[in-house]
Order: sequence, then C-alpha cells, then structure tokens
Amino acid sequence: MNGRKRRVAAVLVLIMLVMGLGTSVVQADMSAKPSIELLIVNGPQEYYCALLEEGERTGGNSELKLDAVNPESVKEYLRGFYYDGWCFWSSPGEDTFYHSTEKYDNYKNASIREGAYLFEYLVPNPFRVIVIGADGTVSLSDELSFVEFDAVCTYDVAAGTLTEQREGAVARRIADVTICFLITIIVEFLFLLGFHFPPTKRNVLCFILINAATNIPFNILLVHSRSWDYLACAIIGEVVIIHVEAFLYTIALRDDDGKKNPKGAVLLSIIGNLVSALGTLFVMNVTESLSRGLAGLIEKIIG
Repeated sequence: MNGRKRRVAAVLVLIMLVMGLGTSVVQADMSAKPSIELLIVNGPQEYYCALLEEGERTGGNSELKLDAVNPESVKEYLRGFYYDGWCFWSSPGEDTFYHSTEKYDNYKNASIREGAYLFEYLVPNPFRVIVIGADGTVSLSDELSFVEFDAVCTYDVAAGTLTEQREGAVARRIADVTICFLITIIVEFLFLLGFHFPPTKRNVLCFILINAATNIPFNILLVHSRSWDYLACAIIGEVVIIHVEAFLYTIALRDDDGKKNPKGAVLLSIIGNLVSALGTLFVMNVTESLSRGLAGLIEKIIG
C-alpha cells in the first residue's frame, strides 16, 4: 500500500472514529442489533410511552400522576422517574419516549406492526413499559424478560400485562445473521482491494470463507446473547475477530506480486472491521428494513 493510499485510509478511519465517538453507541462488526417492537393496546386515546430498566435512585417512589402533560413535562418526569427499583431507560445519547401520534408513519421502511414503536441499541432486559395518559394518569406494565433478539411485544394497558410474541423467531434470526454477513462482506471487500490484494479466485474465496467462519458464528452468538451482557459480548467478539482474521489473512491472501503481505493483512483486518463496525451507525435503518423484510420472506418459505 503506497503512502497516498495509506493516508487516505487513515483519514477515512479517523473521520469514522470521530463520527462514531459522537454517540455513545458501540456497534460490533456489521453485527445484529437488539431491538424491542412494542405495540400498546387498550390504552388512553392520547399518551406518551417509554421503557423502564432496573436501577437505583435516591429518594422514594415517584408519584404515578402528572399535573400537566406536555413533551417537556413528560421528559422531566421520566428523567427523574423511579418506582420500586425501576427507572427510565433512554437510548444512548437521547431520551427515548414516544407520543401516541408517533406510530407507523415514522417507520415506513421497517416491516413492523402498524401502530408499533421500535426501540433499539442496548435495550434493557428485563424491562417494563410506562404509559402516561393525557390526563396525567401513569400506568406501569408487568416485568418482562424477553427471549428473542428482536423482541415483538404487546402491552395491554387495561390488563397491565406485557407479553412477547415469538411467532417467526427463527426467520428473524436467520435474517439478522444473513444481512449482517452480506454487508460485512461488501464493506470489507473494498478494503481488500485497497490494500493491494487483487480479486483473484484464491483471494476472493479465502476472504469469503474467513469472514464466514468469523462473522456468521459471531452474529449467531449475538442473537442468542440475551442472557449475557450484549455490549461486553460484542466488544470481546470484535477483538477476537480482528486477531483471528489478521492471522488467517496473513496465511491465505496474496498481494499483487503473489506474495504474502503480513502488514497489509493486519491493516485489512483492523481497519476493515473498525470501518464496518462504525458504518453500522449510518446504515442501521436500511439494514433493519432489509432484515425485517427478509425475515417475512423466510417465514413464508419455511412456514
């Protein structure tokens, strides 16, 4: 890799890192991302809703009533909310709550149920749902520990029950892993060419097999990682993948001169994985739509 290309690659990585550090979201490889699709039924005609996670706060329980209900008062109430070991969960970098008018129209690109809300990025498990009616009445759901990586849940406000629907779970898992693998291949293949590894049959085959051996098991592990700490699992897995791929690339790939290129192989593994990881931040809505659409197709095929 000549000096100019090295500088271009370095600048690209720097830009991606800076943009990635602008949020507190950490994505591992082009990996699957946990989510909760929530549908609220038998609730007030107008309301705000949010997720609760387990946590500790000083002071007593919050009152389950608001005197004035508007976006600012709801935000302030949720930020300080605490009730019997449960507090407000916010998506990294933003307060995550929805008004009853913010339904399906906000997610036309995602194949979710009409009227449902979509929560993403390190969602809590177990969790509860809080609903604040226009009259200030606050309703809390039961606690739910969901099973599926992309959980599809329904909160019946009148009954107070929170349930998970697991139909089509296998299809969603297959779709998540497939989409993540394909996007990883596309992104990292561009870096394969940039590091002077020509697209020979040997290089392309080895590249695909190596990524299949690392990325697919990694994403299968992630979509079953609900009983563990997802973030820790993702970070550790990414570090392992970088080392394994660097070693295998060094052995398997050949440069323009038909020789091994250890330095290029190591850089390909490090930069390729970092860029594909941070790239998830910018294509998340697209991959979510593709994943859910593919899940629907797979469910029809295997159903």
